This record gives sequence, C-alpha cells and structure tokens, in this order.
Amino acid sequence: MKRCIIRFLKFTGILLLLAFISAFTWANWEEPGPGMKAPVVDFVQYDMSKTILPKTNMIQATLAKQPGIVGATFSAESELLVVAYRVDEIDRNTFEMLIEKSYSTPLKEKQFQQSGPKCPVDVAWISYIKKTLCLRD
Repeated sequence: MKRCIIRFLKFTGILLLLAFISAFTWANWEEPGPGMKAPVVDFVQYDMSKTILPKTNMIQATLAKQPGIVGATFSAESELLVVAYRVDEIDRNTFEMLIEKSYSTPLKEKQFQQSGPKCPVDVAWISYIKKTLCLRD
C-alpha cells in the first residue's frame, strides 16, 4: 500500500512538473505584444433608472476624476452608467463605497448580456498566467 502511494505521488509530481514546463514554454515562446504590456481594464455597468439625472451626472464627473478610472459614461436612453477602471490601480469596492457614501445612492450592478457560447475558463486568468510566467519585457 505504501509503495502504491509513493508511485502515485511520483507520477503526480512528474505530471505537475511537465504541466509547469509546458506553461512556462508557452508563455515565453514569443515576445509579448503591446496588448500584453498594457494594464488590465475591467468594465462594470450600473442601473441608474431610479436616480435623478443631475445626481447621475455628478456621480459620473466624480468617477472620472478618480485615479485608476479610465472612463465613466452615462446613457440617458438606457439609463446605464458604465465605468471602466484599471484593475491594478483601483479596487472596484473603493469607488463603489465612495459613490454610496458621497451621494447616498446604492449602486445596482447590471450584468452584461452575452449571446452565444461562453468560455468555461475566464480569459483574464489565461492572460494573467501568461503575463506572470513570461520573463521577457
């Protein structure tokens, strides 16, 4: 029994080592393009249908001034506020708390509606792994 466990652990260790070597080789195979060097930008959209227009404009202006926020856009037609922010510079909870405290407005997120097949693996994780294992600048 002990011998089987040792063989299983060796086999698993070899498989993990091969997986790491494969991922490391994949990440360093070609020089990263400008897109891999750019900071990661994420988007979130909020339903502002229960908020009055002047207050929404003030929220949009406040968000646009925050460091790490790439852009904040409000559409009166769809009543959505879309915020683009750099993941490595600002945390989403930080600017949500700022708006909720400053304007006493609860932010209700509206999920993006995707059509078609969905990838079972988050694409951000794939790029994060490649960026982490890549030794080239």
